[in-house]
Amino acid sequence: MMVKADTCPAWTLVLLAAGHGSRFGGLKQLHTFGEQKATLAEFAIFDALRNGCSRFVAVVNAETKVGFERIFHRMGLTEASCIEQCTHAIPRNASINVRKRQQPWGTGHALWTVRDIVSTPFMVVNADDFYGPSAYRLGTDYLARESKHYGLVTYPLAKTLSANGYVSRGLCAVDENAWVTHIRECKHIALNHRQITVNAGEEILSPDTPVSMNFWILRPNIFSVLEELFAQFLQKTTDILAAEFYLPEAICSASKLLNVNIASIPNKHDAWLGVTYAEDVSKVNEVLRDSTLSKGYPKNLWE
Repeated sequence: MMVKADTCPAWTLVLLAAGHGSRFGGLKQLHTFGEQKATLAEFAIFDALRNGCSRFVAVVNAETKVGFERIFHRMGLTEASCIEQCTHAIPRNASINVRKRQQPWGTGHALWTVRDIVSTPFMVVNADDFYGPSAYRLGTDYLARESKHYGLVTYPLAKTLSANGYVSRGLCAVDENAWVTHIRECKHIALNHRQITVNAGEEILSPDTPVSMNFWILRPNIFSVLEELFAQFLQKTTDILAAEFYLPEAICSASKLLNVNIASIPNKHDAWLGVTYAEDVSKVNEVLRDSTLSKGYPKNLWE
């Protein structure tokens, strides 16, 4: 479904492609899948294009930059750019010594890096995740009817697990008006004796719990407060080597300062797919083969 230009404002897709995928054992962002032999980012771009996206920005690292420049060229995108997430790039008013830091400051830092080049409403996704075509349709439908608040496409926890080990997820608390009131970052989640548990049974979670998989619908006004939030994070941290400025925490804090809400937008139509582990690749390929038949993906995404 293509969203009509007169119903949805021009929007930008921001692809987070600067992670290192330690448990996967390689660059997940550039791994190819399905009959198309395409990256998951290319499926995201294809879905965004058929829902009216006008510009693309990839937040990359030194290893993924060339790969994403090639992806943009292969898909014939003229309004697309890469910006490298650098460890030393921090707010000017943050007086902190970053010389010993070996890696960037997390997904909140990644969003901050695009502050000067994103001027439209935008969606943020992980470049190494598959959200399904309905996610982008839900996002554009939301932009067409909502001019102030933010949005988060959520998925049932049970549909985001890996059969090959534990995962970390952002568990969403949602009120009676479908606004997200809190996101709890929870690690070591796994299917354990037909129950979804944390830390091998320490806590049991409902399979229907809505979770954030970092599919955000945002507006450029977030950048007016994000820099100060990032600077405050840097000033307060006591772990210069490993602390991370997480995207959900950054967005939730920014929304409160800006007096905007975050709508939970459930994707009940598509499976979320990711490759936390190398063993997850076969499942992704299987689902993408089915999606090529049922969801209208061509065997060549670039024609």
